[in-house]
Amino acid sequence: MIGATPLLAGLLLFVAALGFAGISWAAVRREKTRLGFLHSTQQALLESRDLEAASVDLLRRACRLFDAECAELTLLPETGVPAAFRTTMRQSEAVDVMRSIDLEDDEGSLSPPIFGVVHIAASIADPWVARLANRLNIAGGLAVTLRYDGRTVGYLGLGIRRLEQGSARADDQTLHELANLVAMTIERSRLHDALLRLAALHNELADRAFHDPLTHLANRVLFIDRIERALLERDPERHVVSVVYVDLADFRTINAEHGHGAGDAVLIEIAQRLHECLRRTDTAARLGGDEFALLLPEVLHPREGELIAQRVVEALAAPIRIDGGEVTVSASVGLACANTEVVTAALLLRQATNAAKDARDAGTGTFGVHGGVASGPPDPDLPRELEAALEKGEFVVHYQPIVELRTGRILGAEALVRWQHPLRGLVAPLHFLPVAAECGLVERIEEFVLRRACQQLRRWQTAYPATPELAIAVNVSAGALAKRELVERVTRCLEEVQVDPSCLILEITENVVLQDLHGTITAFDALQRAGVHVAIDDVGTGYTSLAYLRRLPIDILKIARPLVAELGDPNSSGELARTVVRHGEALRLALVAEGVETPLQVERLNELGCSMAQGFHLAGPCDVEAMEVLLSKGGLDPAQFMRVAPVPRPAARKKASRPRRVPSSGGAARNPA
Repeated sequence: MIGATPLLAGLLLFVAALGFAGISWAAVRREKTRLGFLHSTQQALLESRDLEAASVDLLRRACRLFDAECAELTLLPETGVPAAFRTTMRQSEAVDVMRSIDLEDDEGSLSPPIFGVVHIAASIADPWVARLANRLNIAGGLAVTLRYDGRTVGYLGLGIRRLEQGSARADDQTLHELANLVAMTIERSRLHDALLRLAALHNELADRAFHDPLTHLANRVLFIDRIERALLERDPERHVVSVVYVDLADFRTINAEHGHGAGDAVLIEIAQRLHECLRRTDTAARLGGDEFALLLPEVLHPREGELIAQRVVEALAAPIRIDGGEVTVSASVGLACANTEVVTAALLLRQATNAAKDARDAGTGTFGVHGGVASGPPDPDLPRELEAALEKGEFVVHYQPIVELRTGRILGAEALVRWQHPLRGLVAPLHFLPVAAECGLVERIEEFVLRRACQQLRRWQTAYPATPELAIAVNVSAGALAKRELVERVTRCLEEVQVDPSCLILEITENVVLQDLHGTITAFDALQRAGVHVAIDDVGTGYTSLAYLRRLPIDILKIARPLVAELGDPNSSGELARTVVRHGEALRLALVAEGVETPLQVERLNELGCSMAQGFHLAGPCDVEAMEVLLSKGGLDPAQFMRVAPVPRPAARKKASRPRRVPSSGGAARNPA
């Protein structure tokens, strides 16, 4: 028995050595397979005749190695074009090969917010990973970014039904090395040039699809789309959407007498002159051979549209130099404004066309207005009527509730002026405020609104006590903001009415802020020292970087109506609204969405983290009595304006963070407006 022990020990050592040898051999074989796979993949990429063949071969190899059911490769060109190219494979068959995608297709994020290898099942809470899983119809798998020289070249996604835990680390390493190899090979080979050519072609085709090749103005397709978007996003309380139609008379004569080359030169000059008549929010288009049009999406008053139409008439009246001579183009110009009734892009354009025909028939050398309204000076009696209205007390204040979306609680209201005209009835501000600004009455009207709103707020705070107390938001014009006595006027009003300054929010539009940033900062700082909260209205419409917000002493951002309107489109990414929300969160600012019209907008605002909103879907502007009915009910029922009733969330653990500039809805900030 004793003699058998050394024999048994030797046998055990032999078995152990054999096992270790087997493990080592298997590891060497896996490493050899991995290196062979990487080498053969690189060779195949280098020898590929084009990107299509290279992407399909790469996905097929990756599916075999990782036993994947499906795969997706997306390549991002570095030309600044907001597009990418995607190849998808299912069951070893290519479904899409280098299909062009853009921001809308990928919901606003072409470049993935990940680095390295990601396990899809473990990261499904990330929106980008969730979209990838949804596209591939998978619950698990791997994804990795392709990066080279600090730039994301693209990404690779693999749908794997079962990931073996024992080989997960090895798979991660292999996929990471494959990603680095593919990125480097694409960037340093002829495939990179092919990708750039493909991106340039995509950009050129997109430009041809939506722009006139001769004048580079928008074509009819893009113009109609922008009219429809403007009608969808318009604020009937503030803006009028208008279209100016231009028809060149006897243009064929120019082609016949001077040749088509000269005719093209005339069209290019006409396009340039029309472009010079635009504001930065407007769009010029060439609809056909000798037809042009302008879209004016934000006209504060119908008279403003008439002024632009008159500018077009004058711009086109000047002679045009061609072939050493001059030609004069006769143009018929028509103007149409969208009314408060339901109107379509086609109808609005047809109305402008009919107005141009009326102007041509009249032969006056001016422009026509849809509805037979002659182009002329504004009502000379209007300034006098406005002054009399102030004396007679014809102005009234309506209030639009600002609502906490998850609870329906009314946190405050925005004060909106109306003119109770003895003959015309209730007149919206866009029909009289521009004239009031011209004749120097707008500040007196604002003074009235401020005092009346504060008085009403004081009565509501007494009758409907709440924590936090109700707040009121009042709009301030550029002229009032520029005057030093604004702070003194506001504080005096608050003292006389006995309203806490922190319950008042003064709203200034983004465009006003950008006109004089230094002066705005000074005024905002003085208002904040007085205890008043400051809100930036229409954020996202300034056509500039939101970086300027970091310099402003402000408390609240109000997301502009056009950005909120995009959230109502299921096919829109809503990236602009998401960007504003991110800036607001980064700066610890309260956020309010304007112009909420649909349940989908409410749902997506909640997802973005914007908890407060106002709009007709929640409650429109109303008089004092209607507002008090809402307050007496304790607010609105969320189930009525949400798709489903909100589910109470469990209390989250508090995280340490720096203090908000405006306390949350539970504090004394009265976040609403």
